[in-house]
Formats: sequence, C-alpha cells, structure tokens
Amino acid sequence: MIAWPHQIALPASATLVADYVAAKTFCTDLSLAPRDHCFVRDGAHWNVWCFAVREDAETFRAHFGGEFLEPSARPKWPGK
Repeated sequence: MIAWPHQIALPASATLVADYVAAKTFCTDLSLAPRDHCFVRDGAHWNVWCFAVREDAETFRAHFGGEFLEPSARPKWPGK
C-alpha cells in the first residue's frame, strides 16, 4: 500500500475545470494519488493534492501555489 503523506491544499477556485485538467496533466509523471479530496475552511473550499514523494509535492506547489498540509491537521467534514 502506498502512503500519500505529502499534501498540498489549494483553494478550489485555483483548479476549476480547465485548470484542474492542466494540474492533473502536470502531475502525469509525479507521485500523485489516484484520488484527491477537499475540505472547507473559513467558508472556502480547498482541494487537497496528495503525493507519495516530497519532491513531487514541492514541484507541484512551486507551479500551482498552495500550502503544505499535515494529514492530521486537515479539517474534517461536519459530523465526522
């Protein structure tokens, strides 16, 4: 089983439609997890991009921005 410990949180507005496809294409040769997830913080939606390799997460962040997110610090959906 692969671990995805290196997570980058981006505002959802940063990767809408065409930008989302561009980001997925950019990650073709990176260790991107097969699925992404999201959360809400301060009323804003955030997408979380998970990578197995720290350098891949850094490459993604350098290109698209965002912030590193510790998996344990990711906000949970209400009621979880």
